[in-house]
Amino acid sequence: MGTVIGQETGGHAVSFGEVINVELPFSKLNIGISSKHFYRIGASDKNRHGTIPEIKVNSEFALKQALELTNI
Repeated sequence: MGTVIGQETGGHAVSFGEVINVELPFSKLNIGISSKHFYRIGASDKNRHGTIPEIKVNSEFALKQALELTNI
């Protein structure tokens, strides 16, 4: 829907979630187990990274680059 300019985001295209908390019967330790695997649109298991921009520039120059591309 648009062009991403800047640096790779911190979030992942593939992630786990919907945590179920369980207490282990003998040790009584509390653990969390993910029960779902989430994929962003178009992601596959090879996408263990954030959103990768089409135009890579340091974050301090991203706005300047966007304004230049839009001729503003």
